[in-house]
Amino acid sequence: MSSVQIGWREDQRTIVLEGPYWHIYFDRPLGLFNLSAPPFPGFQVRWARARVRYRRGFRRYDVGTDDGELRDWRVEPREDLRGNGLSLRLLFAGNRRPRLEFLATIYRNSPWLVLELAVHNVLAEPIALEALQPFEIDPQWGGRLWLGDEVAGLYCEGWQSWSAAGWCQVSGRERRSRNPLSAPMDDGVPSLIALSGCFRSDLVGVLTSRKGGPALLCGLLTSGDQFGHLEVRSRAGRIGLAFRCSTDGQHLGPGESVWSERVGLCLARPEERPLEQYAELLAAEMGGRGQGPSPTGWCSWTAFGRRVREEDVLRQVAWLAEQGWPVDVVQVDDGWEQEVGDWEPNERFPHGMAWLAEEIRRAGFRPGLWLAPFIVRPTARTAREHPEWLLRDARGRPVPAGVGSVNLCYGLDLTRSDVQEWLAGLVSRVVGDWGYRYLKLDFLYGGALPGVRKRSDISRAQALRRGLETIRAAAGDEVYLLGCGCPLGPAIGLVDGMRIGPDVAPNWEPRLGVLTPLVRLDPLFPAAGRAVHHTLVRSWTHGHLWRNDPDALLVRRAGSRLTEAEARTLLTVIALSGGSWTLGDDLPLLEDSRREWGLLGVPVHSGRPTVPDLLFRERPQSMVLEVEQPWGRGWVVALLNPTERPAELRFPLSALGLEKVACHLHEFWSGEYRLVQGWAVFPNVEPHGCRTFLLRVVDGGLQWVGSTLHIVQGEEVASWEQRPDGVHIALRDGRWWKGAFLLAVPEGAALELRPAAGARAELEAVTPGIWRVRVEALCAGALELWLEVRHEGAGRSQARG
Repeated sequence: MSSVQIGWREDQRTIVLEGPYWHIYFDRPLGLFNLSAPPFPGFQVRWARARVRYRRGFRRYDVGTDDGELRDWRVEPREDLRGNGLSLRLLFAGNRRPRLEFLATIYRNSPWLVLELAVHNVLAEPIALEALQPFEIDPQWGGRLWLGDEVAGLYCEGWQSWSAAGWCQVSGRERRSRNPLSAPMDDGVPSLIALSGCFRSDLVGVLTSRKGGPALLCGLLTSGDQFGHLEVRSRAGRIGLAFRCSTDGQHLGPGESVWSERVGLCLARPEERPLEQYAELLAAEMGGRGQGPSPTGWCSWTAFGRRVREEDVLRQVAWLAEQGWPVDVVQVDDGWEQEVGDWEPNERFPHGMAWLAEEIRRAGFRPGLWLAPFIVRPTARTAREHPEWLLRDARGRPVPAGVGSVNLCYGLDLTRSDVQEWLAGLVSRVVGDWGYRYLKLDFLYGGALPGVRKRSDISRAQALRRGLETIRAAAGDEVYLLGCGCPLGPAIGLVDGMRIGPDVAPNWEPRLGVLTPLVRLDPLFPAAGRAVHHTLVRSWTHGHLWRNDPDALLVRRAGSRLTEAEARTLLTVIALSGGSWTLGDDLPLLEDSRREWGLLGVPVHSGRPTVPDLLFRERPQSMVLEVEQPWGRGWVVALLNPTERPAELRFPLSALGLEKVACHLHEFWSGEYRLVQGWAVFPNVEPHGCRTFLLRVVDGGLQWVGSTLHIVQGEEVASWEQRPDGVHIALRDGRWWKGAFLLAVPEGAALELRPAAGARAELEAVTPGIWRVRVEALCAGALELWLEVRHEGAGRSQARG
């Protein structure tokens, strides 16, 4: 960090804030500002501004800080979650225009620059506020962004759970749906032709440079009142951008004011993982619910769809109980209700939902239920009896929520008090009367669609958040709420889990009969490959904003088009994500060879994985989880082949700071062991396949090297008690352990195995100094093994049990 202290100064033209991370230069006559960053001397922003868009009557106006007269300004101390700093507050006024107030804050010990913009209606008539833009650079009037080198790409975030996300080159095209039927699901009608160099990133975006320079992150630091997005345009090497907070025509009467969300800018090198820094700060601001274990369980959707029956659910419950599988939730998905909007059981659930919840609970599981609380079918009794509840367009027509698994539905107007009362009653009945403690809340974007609401002073984001607040209050704090099809920002602090990609499906790419060519272009359409991609690119949200839900695990062969390599990749990424572990097959019908796969990620680890190539590859190929276990420290790495052809996969150990040391490497799926230094190389990896391995630095002593019992290769170890003459290992209780683990022993030593009663174990030498222990046991307590180290030529010491 630079030795520059925080402070400010002025001259006849310029007001300057100076700190160790940011310098702001505001030009008073022009109403524009420049930015520089002492840690990155090549970074520069020239002639940026802030502005608002509003309507008076039928006329639209666009007013910026460069349009009005600077009436007043002051520098004031600021203290918040980012520490203490200085704020520059600027007040502008113009002739017959609303008054703008601009606030820029830098910090003494935080790398964030925070920008805020307010509009004060000093007119004698109301205005309709469309958007506030606290930050804009337009090359057409001299604006300039320079990262120290040419901008290479942009990480784009999507609007809701299923929307496309990931890094792309600024010379390319954004990955938004071009399917008109999906338009409501992706915040506005998509253009049928994607323009090269034009991008939109919701909530947050990250610009990266070509030669290892800094990345510039721009994102919302608060997200409860407005949807925010970064717009980027790249033309002839010049970058234009604007961060817009949408107020959706919000009514602003005379004397009323509205502030934008806080918009944060941060410069960091990509290896410093700026998105994770951002998630930590956003979670602190919004009360993120990312702490605690991720749920495990079974969901009916991918096995039975909307045809699910009561007896189908009971078969899964009985099988899980009989097999003793250590999962928590049994969740009934879409198909139990009379209609979407009429939340009573249909004829396929003759005993009712309260009875079914009790049966699930009696078997030792937590009952879960699917709801789509913010949408209704046109044929639903709720829609017929309360047409005034429907969100409508300017012509008075109901606003469609798109066409998907629930067919055509309409959105509800969540600004209405009677709709809020209905929501509270619905959730109280499901939780309090029926006994469900896990709610999957689907198609939540239906509460945030553009339309005419009863209250015009409430934005779409505020309407959605009010609906979620009502559900949380009615459900209570102990009920697990999973958001799905949900706009991301307003849900933070209210949902426990969030679906972070499109639905999984038993095929790698989207398929829909003769419409397959159309849905292949739709990033929202279900497919296993899409689910894998988004589990990688949204891994930064996990454990901060919420617990990620990568959707269900599919391991079956029957009825699946997934190759074995693709099924392994899906399982690997779900397991390493640390998110929900949800079984999606008809479990009693699983093939014996695949049944064991259903527990390879249980227990779910509590760490946070990273994706090293998140900010420079359109299709990331690596995922890393650093682990600290009773046996020590290691790194689990998954390498993915996203292509349609076999490929060589390479991983530089320098990415982990291990380039100068020898490491044990154990690949999970093959059981292969090798000693590596510098690079881990895997030739001829199958299309859409993966290699998953544990790395441990060689220390010459007795070491845990790897395992085929759990994807994380060590998560299964409950205790590791090492003594001079051996080690006592206990595996976690409550499940069947079948597989092997590897140990390294000191040079010239061998192992002798003494398994505890009730366990079958075998010991075999792999290579000099490496031993494999094969185990198979099911016991009420932990599986315990004593491994005695014998040095060649020495007498045996007495084994201890």
